[in-house]
Amino acid sequence: MPDNPSSQSFGLLAQRSEQDRVRLFLSVLILLGLLAMLRRLAGDVVMTSQVY
Repeated sequence: MPDNPSSQSFGLLAQRSEQDRVRLFLSVLILLGLLAMLRRLAGDVVMTSQVY
């Protein structure tokens, strides 16, 4: 018995939403990695500068 079209479209929408969420998560991880590398290249000046 085939699925009705509304459940198929919901499945596609859910899959697309999950793909978008994975892309967002991976891009945030890549951005954090790049920021960490830039901070290392700058000699960790962000961590050693006095705030007060």
